[in-house]
Amino acid sequence: MIRLKFTQALKIFRSDKDFIFYKVEGGKLVDFKLTNDISKHRDSFSNQFKIVSDLQGKIKNNLRIEL
Repeated sequence: MIRLKFTQALKIFRSDKDFIFYKVEGGKLVDFKLTNDISKHRDSFSNQFKIVSDLQGKIKNNLRIEL
């Protein structure tokens, strides 16, 4: 489980983008990019991405998500 800051959770929850690219260090979300263009950001985030709509339902319950 990955811990999110409140502002990170809010950005992901309110997003209308399709994909989230992310970097995790020490159980925390360090960097992320919300986008609709999957090919543009794939290399800079080591191909780590999820579909935003899957994460939005999990954020409602707490500030932890499974990545």
